[in-house]
Amino acid sequence: MQKIKVCSFLCVIAFVSFTFVCVSNLHSTQLAPSQEMMTTVNHLMELLNAINNTREQILKIQKQMQSTAGVGREKELTHQIAQLSQHLKTLEGNFHQLATNVHLESFDSNKKRTFNWNDELKELIEPLFREIKQITSRPREIDALETEIERLQDNLNIAKKAIQRLQNITPLIKNDHLLEEINPIKRSWENKHQEINTRLNITQQKLNQKRHMKKHLSEHLHELMQLFFKSRGRNLVFAFLIFALTWFLMHQLQAKIHLTKPFQKHPRSVYIRTFDLIYLLSTFIFSLVSLLVVLYLCGDWFLLSLFIIFVVGIAWASNHALPRYWKQARIILNLGPVREGEMVVYQGISYRVSKLNLASELTNEKLDGGKIQLPLKDLLDMRSRPISQKECWFPTKNDDWVLLTDECIGKIIIQTPEFVRIKLLGGQLVTYPTAEFLRLSPCNLSDGFRMIAQIHFDEKHQGLLVDTIIQRLTDAVKSEIGNHPFHPWLKSVKTILTGVGPFAFQLKIIAAFDGDACSFYEDIQNVIFSTCIQTCNENQWIISFHPMGSKRLCIETGNGIDMK
Repeated sequence: MQKIKVCSFLCVIAFVSFTFVCVSNLHSTQLAPSQEMMTTVNHLMELLNAINNTREQILKIQKQMQSTAGVGREKELTHQIAQLSQHLKTLEGNFHQLATNVHLESFDSNKKRTFNWNDELKELIEPLFREIKQITSRPREIDALETEIERLQDNLNIAKKAIQRLQNITPLIKNDHLLEEINPIKRSWENKHQEINTRLNITQQKLNQKRHMKKHLSEHLHELMQLFFKSRGRNLVFAFLIFALTWFLMHQLQAKIHLTKPFQKHPRSVYIRTFDLIYLLSTFIFSLVSLLVVLYLCGDWFLLSLFIIFVVGIAWASNHALPRYWKQARIILNLGPVREGEMVVYQGISYRVSKLNLASELTNEKLDGGKIQLPLKDLLDMRSRPISQKECWFPTKNDDWVLLTDECIGKIIIQTPEFVRIKLLGGQLVTYPTAEFLRLSPCNLSDGFRMIAQIHFDEKHQGLLVDTIIQRLTDAVKSEIGNHPFHPWLKSVKTILTGVGPFAFQLKIIAAFDGDACSFYEDIQNVIFSTCIQTCNENQWIISFHPMGSKRLCIETGNGIDMK
């Protein structure tokens, strides 16, 4: 119960405090406008006095012109009246603006004028610059008011000095005629001082109002969005939405049309491609026309004129690009140098042309991510050819073992249009750019390979060639391979005579393996090499270092090719 009373008491205090704050704020907001109005009334009185003084000066000069004192001074007096009339008009305008806080220029009527291209172009661009100026008007207005205040203060100081000098001179003048000439000048400077002081007060009041109107960044952004969506921004967004909607509906209609039976045939005929090309152009034209119609119905002649000028400019600039557009149209119609369903080479890799359109599609099923899209212009310099029945799209596939010309042996982990990653026998991962990988002439070992050992014997062993050396080398290699884990994948071993020279004869021991033995490639190479040397040593066969009359290594191993 006590807690409820405390809560009720706190609520009452909060309500009373809120009411007090609201009342005080209301009082201050009512008091501030009343003080501002009083200041405005005082400034209006000062302006009215300045207007009356100016009117009296004009009447005085007019009377002077009608009297004998104005004879011979008509031109001078007329010029003074014109200046005072212009000054009077300015004062009356300031009086009206201060009283109503409305610019009279906003009610000026438009004058008829003759047609001029420069004027029309300025009129088209003027709204854009006017809105930009409106966004940045506040800091510029503050700067202009500060500059005007500095100028008025300088003029006010000059007027004070002039009045002070006249006040110092007047008591010393004893001549009535001279006094009659000085007094009008004194009154004139006093009027100027009063007028400048009034204008200074009004300008300072405007500056204070502008400074008090400082807004937060969010408020400026809110006003900017309001300004944007008030007229042209709203029309522009609505026009683009209609453009996008028309484009979407036309594409949906095209998709429905492509579901019909004549459009399901592959490959697509020239007539269907021609229809698609015409339909694409029609889609763009209808969408653009819908955008212009929306701007026309909204009555936004500025944006309508701007878009028409933009379209005409694009059409005019397209004259030089017509040959290129014609080449692209021929490719879409499947009549160009690149045709759908054929093979084309792109960045050193073979691809199948799957689709020809504004965004054409190339595919290579041997590559991971082997489907790429290219803009139509990228196909202009390419040439395609029909696909053969045994087309080699890529020399390897994932999990294949390869031997490269840089003596790198490993297993393909992944191959994409950009790079190929290989896992070496030791477990290291090596990544090659795909183009560089192809330049290394990869030899695919996964379908089987041969290991070769080439030996050059001295000529004195020729009697043992057929009966002893060939058979013993073959049996020794077979027997040694049988002691290793890769023996199940051995297909055959044979020794053949490959050459006879003046000092030696040449034999090759060839061992063929299935592709499953690729992981033992280096072990197989070592076993065959060491077995051949051991067999020669056991039988005391001399290995010649001058085989076939030339100096080179006497034992060579390789994958079906002599590795030198």
